[in-house]
Amino acid sequence: MKSIRSRSARRLTQARGISPSRIRPDTEPRQGEPDKKLPGARTMAGNAIKAAGDLIKKGFKLATAEEQAERLEICKGCEHYIKDQNRCSECGCFLKWKARMEAWNCPLGRW
Repeated sequence: MKSIRSRSARRLTQARGISPSRIRPDTEPRQGEPDKKLPGARTMAGNAIKAAGDLIKKGFKLATAEEQAERLEICKGCEHYIKDQNRCSECGCFLKWKARMEAWNCPLGRW
């Protein structure tokens, strides 16, 4: 496991009494799926901001139950699907929530 790199992160963990050995970087693969990594925290934050903007622009409409099920089936067949987390390794989204909103789309254009 890698050590914490930045001084500010080390100070924060020391102030909160957290052992640096307990912290795992965001970009390390999870057990069970070693080849699939989530995007970095900045990328996921940017995706979340864009998604919020899309909701505001297009309205807070839910997709139909059939459309939600179809979207999830497409995701489950994708190479970027992380089964144990039900997330996408391309955008980092939680697919249960992403499939629900009509305004949100697959970053690869699959739905």
